[in-house]
Amino acid sequence: MPELLTALDTTVLVEHGTFDLLDDGGPQRAGMDFADRARWLAAGPNAVTVRSAAAWDHVAALRLEVWDGPAPDQPGWADRRDAQARFDSGLVEVNPLVDAGEDEEAVELAPGRYAVRAYVAGRDELLAVQHQPDADLDGIERYLIQFWPVEQ
Repeated sequence: MPELLTALDTTVLVEHGTFDLLDDGGPQRAGMDFADRARWLAAGPNAVTVRSAAAWDHVAALRLEVWDGPAPDQPGWADRRDAQARFDSGLVEVNPLVDAGEDEEAVELAPGRYAVRAYVAGRDELLAVQHQPDADLDGIERYLIQFWPVEQ
C-alpha cells in the first residue's frame, strides 16, 4: 500500500485567477490553455499551474502531499484532474513569483517524473459570491494536490 511521505498544509494567493507550483531546477512550462475554462490543471517540465474558478484575487486553502506510490482516491471533492510533470531539482515551491523575497513554502521530492493528481472543492460557491462587494472570498476554494513518482 502506498505511503504518505510528506504533506504541507498552507494557503496560496490566487492572483489573476491562477497559482503555480514551480521547480527552479530547469525551464518551466505547464502549457495551460486559457481558452478552455473547464481545464483547471496543467503540468509539464518543472511546473504545475492551477486555474481558479474566479478571476478575482483571493486566498485558497492548499494541501500538498508526496506519496511513494499511487495515492488512494479521496472522496468528498467536487472535481479531480490528473497530469504528469518532471521536476529537475525536486524542490517544488508554492507560488514563488508572488510576494518574492518572503520565505517560500515548498515540498521536497526526488528529481524525476511524477504523477500529479489534483482535487478541488468550493468552485461553485466561489462563483456564486465573487461579484458581491462585501464577500470574503478567502478560503472558499480548496485544493489537494498529490505527487508520486512514475516510471522514467
